[in-house]
Amino acid sequence: MVKFLSLLLLFFLFGCQNQNESKLGTGKIEKDFDTMSKIIHCDSVYPGKNIRIEYLEHEFENNELTATFAIIKNGKNLIFDSLSTGMFAVKFSDFNGDGIKDVLAHNSSDARSNWTWYLYIASSDLNSFKRIKGFEQIKNPNYLKKYDLIDCLVMSGNDWTSFYAIDNDTIIDFGLTVNMGFNNEKQEYYDYDNDYNSALKKVVEMKKSLNK
Repeated sequence: MVKFLSLLLLFFLFGCQNQNESKLGTGKIEKDFDTMSKIIHCDSVYPGKNIRIEYLEHEFENNELTATFAIIKNGKNLIFDSLSTGMFAVKFSDFNGDGIKDVLAHNSSDARSNWTWYLYIASSDLNSFKRIKGFEQIKNPNYLKKYDLIDCLVMSGNDWTSFYAIDNDTIIDFGLTVNMGFNNEKQEYYDYDNDYNSALKKVVEMKKSLNK
């Protein structure tokens, strides 16, 4: 009888262990995980589409990578990526002007609250998402829908703004920087608003020439 009960106990423990295994990217997460990790059901963002996001802490041989990131629809991986993050934050915002919210996954942040994100653009039918290469290099990205451009406001010794655009799956950097704060060389403050508007006009013209 004792031997039977021991075998029964081992069978029970082994069965529980198998049930608690985490299947990354499948959506079948059946164990407790680090509170930094996120599983997000996106019904309020994409109603009726049965989309969820899994942003899970993971160990890699490459120490620069810290997480797996999956966008899952009806149990199928639309995206399964390996990323570097410290916050496991996710937000939704339209970055290509089609009215459909895209997915941003946190990459990094610094002491001055400059955040960078990975960007995944949603297709119109929400059957696919496309990662935009180089987007994670933009600090505090902001979409300018009127111009279909991206700007940023970076907090540093002197705050500054630059301008970008999405070209297919890659970021274009227009190479113009607008400074804010005090100009030590001229011993006067930058005229940020005027300089910003002038730079924006140049960028709009540069973007038009690229599209010809």
